[in-house]
Amino acid sequence: RLNNLVIVRLPPFRHGEETLHGFQLRVANNHIDFYVKAAELANQWVEKLSIFCVQLDIMKEYQFVDVIGRGDCFKVCLAARREGNTKRRVKVFLKKDLSETDRATLIEEVAVLRKISPMYSALI
Repeated sequence: RLNNLVIVRLPPFRHGEETLHGFQLRVANNHIDFYVKAAELANQWVEKLSIFCVQLDIMKEYQFVDVIGRGDCFKVCLAARREGNTKRRVKVFLKKDLSETDRATLIEEVAVLRKISPMYSALI
């Protein structure tokens, strides 16, 4: 199961004459780093994999424009991508406010949404 798979963009770094762009996949106490030569290729990988992963660096990629809804332990925000003009609705949870039951319900909700459409990436 990939419920706890986390994706994080890594800063570019120089390797000899080349600049490499990457991302990291984490689960539990393990991680693996992936690097490619083209920033656009790294972005495409992250975009595709984000459907299956929790994204920890959402604040780097999106600017939260407005709060458009609230629930008991979450809020729904309108977020605009910093690069480009893509807008998404993002359900935001504070992990410290979630009980174990809330966490289990959230994991099930994300799984259902992912089955409905790849548009529902886990922006948590």
